[in-house]
Amino acid sequence: MRPDQRRLLPVLPGRHHPLVPSLGYPTGKETCGLINGGCYQSFQGGTIHWSPATGAYATWGPIRATWGSLDYEKGKLGYPTGKEACGLINGGCYQSFQGGTIHWSPATGAYATWGPIRATWGSLGYEKGRLGYPAGAESCDSANTACSQRFQNGTIEWSAAQGSVVKP
Repeated sequence: MRPDQRRLLPVLPGRHHPLVPSLGYPTGKETCGLINGGCYQSFQGGTIHWSPATGAYATWGPIRATWGSLDYEKGKLGYPTGKEACGLINGGCYQSFQGGTIHWSPATGAYATWGPIRATWGSLGYEKGRLGYPAGAESCDSANTACSQRFQNGTIEWSAAQGSVVKP
């Protein structure tokens, strides 16, 4: 891909981003050289990250903060693969990433889900199901052979030996 085809969405100096006005004004230049050939640009209210595999997506607010705590594109979630979508049950929002999603609700805050725990949560209806929203981060033992994650109405435990178990 030619460098001029890889551009994030160009922003004229002193202008808001045309597709995501809530981001505000740019606060830095486009920076490239991220993992897997990615680039990003910072704005007053968040950033836009781009990669050849995912395209360009904005992140902001609590979902962005959680993604940052997981090491942005270098972490388990990778790059965003969709825009933040709101209007979920109880006022929630979510954003998809290469390796999972981050869900936010006013009652719980923002937490990531991925792997077998996310698959089990999905089979139960995600936030609309009996467990509700994630209410804590996934925690695993040092060998990553057993993990668990709290939700509003229960916990999902996973182990290599037993698979996923839902506890009230």
